[in-house]
Amino acid sequence: MAIGGTLFFGTFGYRFIPRQTAPRPDGPSFTVLSHNLLATNRNLTRVLAVIRSESADLIALQELDTPMARGLERQLADEYPYRVLRPGWADGIGVFSRFPIRSARPLSLSPAGHPAQVVAFEVPGGVLTLLNVHLQRPEVAWRRSWLPFSVPTHYDADERDRELATLLRETASLPRPLVVVGDFNLPERSVGYIQLSGQLPDAFGEVGYGLGHTFPQFGTFPSGQGWLSRRIRSVGPLLRIDYVLHSAEITALSAHVAAPTGSDHRPVVARLVVSDPAP
Repeated sequence: MAIGGTLFFGTFGYRFIPRQTAPRPDGPSFTVLSHNLLATNRNLTRVLAVIRSESADLIALQELDTPMARGLERQLADEYPYRVLRPGWADGIGVFSRFPIRSARPLSLSPAGHPAQVVAFEVPGGVLTLLNVHLQRPEVAWRRSWLPFSVPTHYDADERDRELATLLRETASLPRPLVVVGDFNLPERSVGYIQLSGQLPDAFGEVGYGLGHTFPQFGTFPSGQGWLSRRIRSVGPLLRIDYVLHSAEITALSAHVAAPTGSDHRPVVARLVVSDPAP
Protein backbone atom coordinates (compact mmCIF):
# COMPACT_ATOMS: atom_id res chain seq x y z
CA MET A 1 0.00 0.00 0.00
CA ALA A 2 2.79 2.41 0.95
CA ILE A 3 4.68 1.59 -2.25
CA GLY A 4 1.58 2.21 -4.35
CA GLY A 5 0.96 5.56 -2.66
CA THR A 6 4.57 6.59 -3.16
CA LEU A 7 4.41 5.72 -6.86
CA PHE A 8 1.11 7.56 -7.28
CA PHE A 9 2.25 10.79 -5.64
CA GLY A 10 5.62 10.58 -7.32
CA THR A 11 3.87 10.43 -10.69
CA PHE A 12 0.81 12.66 -10.19
CA GLY A 13 1.44 14.55 -6.95
CA TYR A 14 2.43 17.78 -8.71
CA ARG A 15 -1.11 17.94 -10.14
CA PHE A 16 -2.49 18.53 -6.64
CA ILE A 17 -0.09 21.34 -5.73
CA PRO A 18 -1.16 24.92 -6.54
CA ARG A 19 0.78 26.18 -9.57
CA GLN A 20 2.62 29.46 -9.68
CA THR A 21 0.65 31.86 -11.84
CA ALA A 22 2.65 33.24 -14.74
CA PRO A 23 2.00 36.79 -15.96
CA ARG A 24 -1.02 36.82 -18.26
CA PRO A 25 0.01 37.73 -21.81
CA ASP A 26 -1.72 40.59 -23.55
CA GLY A 27 -4.09 39.41 -26.23
CA PRO A 28 -7.58 37.99 -26.81
CA SER A 29 -8.64 35.04 -24.67
CA PHE A 30 -11.22 32.35 -25.40
CA THR A 31 -12.51 29.05 -24.01
CA VAL A 32 -12.43 25.75 -25.89
CA LEU A 33 -14.49 22.67 -25.03
CA SER A 34 -13.67 19.32 -26.65
CA HIS A 35 -15.91 16.29 -26.19
CA ASN A 36 -16.40 12.80 -27.59
CA LEU A 37 -20.18 12.55 -27.29
CA LEU A 38 -20.45 8.75 -27.83
CA ALA A 39 -22.45 7.92 -30.93
CA THR A 40 -25.18 6.17 -28.94
CA ASN A 41 -25.63 9.04 -26.46
CA ARG A 42 -29.19 10.41 -26.69
CA ASN A 43 -29.10 12.64 -23.63
CA LEU A 44 -29.41 15.97 -25.46
CA THR A 45 -30.64 17.76 -22.33
CA ARG A 46 -27.56 16.78 -20.35
CA VAL A 47 -25.17 17.65 -23.19
CA LEU A 48 -26.78 21.09 -23.55
CA ALA A 49 -26.63 21.70 -19.79
CA VAL A 50 -22.89 21.03 -19.69
CA ILE A 51 -22.18 23.13 -22.80
CA ARG A 52 -24.12 26.08 -21.41
CA SER A 53 -22.60 25.80 -17.94
CA GLU A 54 -19.09 25.95 -19.44
CA SER A 55 -19.96 28.85 -21.79
CA ALA A 56 -17.14 27.96 -24.18
CA ASP A 57 -16.49 30.10 -27.24
CA LEU A 58 -15.47 27.13 -29.40
CA ILE A 59 -16.98 23.65 -29.09
CA ALA A 60 -15.32 20.71 -30.87
CA LEU A 61 -17.25 17.43 -30.91
CA GLN A 62 -16.39 13.89 -31.90
CA GLU A 63 -18.76 10.91 -32.48
CA LEU A 64 -21.45 13.43 -33.44
CA ASP A 65 -24.37 11.44 -34.84
CA THR A 66 -27.23 12.95 -36.86
CA PRO A 67 -29.95 13.14 -34.15
CA MET A 68 -27.57 14.80 -31.69
CA ALA A 69 -26.27 17.19 -34.36
CA ARG A 70 -29.80 18.27 -35.29
CA GLY A 71 -30.77 18.77 -31.66
CA LEU A 72 -27.66 20.81 -30.84
CA GLU A 73 -27.98 22.88 -34.01
CA ARG A 74 -31.59 23.72 -33.18
CA GLN A 75 -30.96 24.55 -29.51
CA LEU A 76 -27.65 26.42 -29.93
CA ALA A 77 -28.48 28.47 -33.02
CA ASP A 78 -28.63 31.79 -31.16
CA GLU A 79 -25.68 31.18 -28.83
CA TYR A 80 -23.40 29.67 -31.49
CA PRO A 81 -24.35 31.11 -34.87
CA TYR A 82 -21.32 29.64 -36.67
CA ARG A 83 -20.83 25.92 -37.13
CA VAL A 84 -19.31 23.26 -39.37
CA LEU A 85 -20.99 19.89 -38.82
CA ARG A 86 -20.32 16.53 -40.43
CA PRO A 87 -22.58 14.17 -38.49
CA GLY A 88 -22.24 10.43 -38.85
CA TRP A 89 -21.93 7.46 -36.52
CA ALA A 90 -18.61 6.93 -34.76
CA ASP A 91 -17.00 9.11 -37.44
CA GLY A 92 -19.24 12.16 -36.94
CA ILE A 93 -17.47 15.40 -36.14
CA GLY A 94 -18.37 19.07 -35.78
CA VAL A 95 -17.58 22.52 -34.43
CA PHE A 96 -19.84 25.21 -32.93
CA SER A 97 -18.46 28.74 -32.59
CA ARG A 98 -19.23 32.21 -31.34
CA PHE A 99 -16.54 33.50 -33.69
CA PRO A 100 -17.08 33.87 -37.46
CA ILE A 101 -15.60 31.06 -39.53
CA ARG A 102 -13.18 32.16 -42.23
CA SER A 103 -12.57 28.72 -43.76
CA ALA A 104 -13.13 25.03 -43.08
CA ARG A 105 -11.91 21.84 -44.71
CA PRO A 106 -11.87 18.11 -43.94
CA LEU A 107 -8.63 16.32 -43.21
CA SER A 108 -7.96 12.57 -43.49
CA LEU A 109 -5.36 11.08 -41.18
CA SER A 110 -5.77 7.59 -42.66
CA PRO A 111 -7.98 5.98 -45.34
CA ALA A 112 -10.05 3.99 -42.84
CA GLY A 113 -9.89 6.41 -39.91
CA HIS A 114 -12.23 9.01 -38.51
CA PRO A 115 -12.30 12.31 -40.43
CA ALA A 116 -10.71 15.39 -38.92
CA GLN A 117 -11.48 19.03 -39.67
CA VAL A 118 -9.40 22.19 -39.94
CA VAL A 119 -11.31 25.40 -39.19
CA ALA A 120 -10.03 28.98 -39.20
CA PHE A 121 -11.86 31.49 -37.00
CA GLU A 122 -11.85 35.28 -36.95
CA VAL A 123 -11.03 35.93 -33.31
CA PRO A 124 -10.46 39.37 -31.81
CA GLY A 125 -7.18 40.63 -33.18
CA GLY A 126 -6.64 38.05 -35.91
CA VAL A 127 -7.20 34.48 -37.08
CA LEU A 128 -7.07 31.25 -35.05
CA THR A 129 -6.73 27.78 -36.60
CA LEU A 130 -8.36 24.78 -34.88
CA LEU A 131 -7.84 21.11 -35.75
CA ASN A 132 -10.51 18.72 -34.44
CA VAL A 133 -9.41 15.06 -34.44
CA HIS A 134 -10.46 11.57 -33.35
CA LEU A 135 -7.64 9.04 -33.61
CA GLN A 136 -8.33 5.33 -33.98
CA ARG A 137 -8.67 3.28 -30.83
CA PRO A 138 -6.12 0.48 -30.39
CA GLU A 139 -7.51 -3.00 -30.97
CA VAL A 140 -7.63 -5.17 -27.86
CA ALA A 141 -8.63 -8.84 -27.88
CA TRP A 142 -9.81 -10.56 -24.69
CA ARG A 143 -10.07 -14.25 -23.85
CA ARG A 144 -11.79 -16.12 -21.08
CA SER A 145 -9.20 -17.94 -18.98
CA TRP A 146 -9.16 -20.26 -15.99
CA LEU A 147 -9.15 -17.10 -13.89
CA PRO A 148 -12.52 -15.57 -12.89
CA PHE A 149 -12.08 -12.80 -15.49
CA SER A 150 -11.05 -12.28 -19.11
CA VAL A 151 -7.44 -11.45 -19.94
CA PRO A 152 -6.07 -9.35 -22.83
CA THR A 153 -4.36 -11.48 -25.45
CA HIS A 154 -3.71 -8.95 -28.23
CA TYR A 155 -2.98 -5.23 -28.46
CA ASP A 156 -2.55 -3.45 -31.80
CA ALA A 157 -2.03 0.33 -31.94
CA ASP A 158 -0.40 0.41 -35.37
CA GLU A 159 -3.27 2.24 -37.11
CA ARG A 160 -3.45 4.86 -34.37
CA ASP A 161 0.30 5.35 -34.49
CA ARG A 162 0.20 5.83 -38.27
CA GLU A 163 -2.50 8.47 -37.79
CA LEU A 164 -0.40 10.13 -35.12
CA ALA A 165 2.57 10.34 -37.48
CA THR A 166 0.32 11.99 -40.09
CA LEU A 167 -1.07 14.34 -37.45
CA LEU A 168 2.41 15.45 -36.40
CA ARG A 169 3.31 16.23 -40.02
CA GLU A 170 0.06 18.10 -40.64
CA THR A 171 0.23 20.23 -37.49
CA ALA A 172 3.77 21.30 -38.36
CA SER A 173 2.46 22.95 -41.53
CA LEU A 174 -0.79 24.48 -40.26
CA PRO A 175 -1.04 28.26 -39.69
CA ARG A 176 -0.39 29.64 -36.22
CA PRO A 177 -1.78 30.32 -33.70
CA LEU A 178 -3.09 26.76 -33.61
CA VAL A 179 -5.27 24.70 -31.25
CA VAL A 180 -5.53 20.92 -31.71
CA VAL A 181 -8.30 19.17 -29.79
CA GLY A 182 -10.11 15.87 -29.67
CA ASP A 183 -10.09 12.25 -28.61
CA PHE A 184 -6.52 11.11 -29.24
CA ASN A 185 -6.79 7.62 -27.71
CA LEU A 186 -3.32 8.28 -26.30
CA PRO A 187 -2.73 7.93 -22.53
CA GLU A 188 -0.54 10.70 -21.18
CA ARG A 189 2.29 8.30 -20.27
CA SER A 190 2.48 6.88 -23.80
CA VAL A 191 5.32 7.55 -26.24
CA GLY A 192 2.82 9.03 -28.69
CA TYR A 193 1.57 11.56 -26.16
CA ILE A 194 5.13 12.57 -25.31
CA GLN A 195 5.83 13.16 -29.01
CA LEU A 196 2.63 15.15 -29.50
CA SER A 197 2.85 17.30 -26.37
CA GLY A 198 6.50 17.99 -27.16
CA GLN A 199 5.36 19.70 -30.34
CA LEU A 200 2.12 21.19 -28.99
CA PRO A 201 1.86 21.83 -25.23
CA ASP A 202 -1.08 20.25 -23.39
CA ALA A 203 -3.25 22.84 -21.61
CA PHE A 204 -4.33 20.55 -18.76
CA GLY A 205 -0.80 19.25 -18.35
CA GLU A 206 0.37 22.83 -17.88
CA VAL A 207 -2.31 24.38 -15.67
CA GLY A 208 -4.86 21.68 -14.79
CA TYR A 209 -5.53 20.56 -11.21
CA GLY A 210 -6.06 16.91 -10.29
CA LEU A 211 -5.78 13.82 -12.47
CA GLY A 212 -7.89 15.11 -15.35
CA HIS A 213 -9.04 11.65 -16.36
CA THR A 214 -11.67 11.67 -19.10
CA PHE A 215 -12.26 7.99 -19.95
CA PRO A 216 -14.04 5.68 -19.35
CA GLN A 217 -16.77 7.63 -17.56
CA PHE A 218 -18.84 4.46 -17.22
CA GLY A 219 -15.89 2.77 -15.56
CA THR A 220 -15.63 -0.01 -18.17
CA PHE A 221 -13.31 -0.45 -21.12
CA PRO A 222 -15.24 -1.20 -24.33
CA SER A 223 -13.32 -4.44 -24.93
CA GLY A 224 -13.54 -5.64 -21.36
CA GLN A 225 -15.72 -8.59 -20.38
CA GLY A 226 -16.94 -10.48 -17.37
CA TRP A 227 -15.46 -9.98 -13.93
CA LEU A 228 -12.94 -7.33 -15.01
CA SER A 229 -15.63 -5.01 -16.36
CA ARG A 230 -17.82 -5.46 -13.32
CA ARG A 231 -14.99 -4.65 -10.96
CA ILE A 232 -13.83 -1.55 -12.87
CA ARG A 233 -17.34 -0.13 -13.19
CA SER A 234 -17.25 1.42 -9.72
CA VAL A 235 -13.91 3.15 -10.19
CA GLY A 236 -14.74 5.88 -12.74
CA PRO A 237 -12.47 7.45 -15.35
CA LEU A 238 -9.02 5.90 -15.35
CA LEU A 239 -7.27 7.52 -18.32
CA ARG A 240 -6.60 10.93 -19.77
CA ILE A 241 -6.94 10.61 -23.55
CA ASP A 242 -8.85 13.80 -24.49
CA TYR A 243 -6.73 16.92 -24.85
CA VAL A 244 -6.60 20.60 -25.73
CA LEU A 245 -3.18 21.25 -27.26
CA HIS A 246 -1.85 24.58 -28.50
CA SER A 247 1.02 26.23 -30.36
CA ALA A 248 3.64 28.49 -28.77
CA GLU A 249 1.70 31.65 -29.62
CA ILE A 250 -0.97 30.60 -27.10
CA THR A 251 -0.82 30.45 -23.30
CA ALA A 252 -3.10 28.23 -21.22
CA LEU A 253 -4.78 30.12 -18.37
CA SER A 254 -6.86 27.26 -16.94
CA ALA A 255 -8.05 23.77 -17.80
CA HIS A 256 -10.43 21.28 -16.24
CA VAL A 257 -12.64 18.26 -16.91
CA ALA A 258 -16.34 19.08 -17.17
CA ALA A 259 -19.34 17.18 -15.80
CA PRO A 260 -20.59 13.92 -17.37
CA THR A 261 -23.00 14.17 -20.31
CA GLY A 262 -24.10 10.56 -20.80
CA SER A 263 -21.01 9.76 -22.87
CA ASP A 264 -18.20 7.38 -21.95
CA HIS A 265 -15.88 10.41 -22.19
CA ARG A 266 -15.83 13.53 -20.04
CA PRO A 267 -15.44 16.90 -21.80
CA VAL A 268 -12.15 18.77 -21.41
CA VAL A 269 -12.23 22.58 -21.21
CA ALA A 270 -9.39 25.09 -21.47
CA ARG A 271 -9.18 28.87 -21.24
CA LEU A 272 -6.48 30.16 -23.58
CA VAL A 273 -5.01 33.51 -24.51
CA VAL A 274 -3.44 34.39 -27.85
CA SER A 275 -0.31 36.46 -27.43
CA ASP A 276 0.45 36.72 -31.15
CA PRO A 277 -2.67 36.32 -33.33
CA ALA A 278 -2.29 35.84 -37.08
CA PRO A 279 -3.37 38.76 -39.30
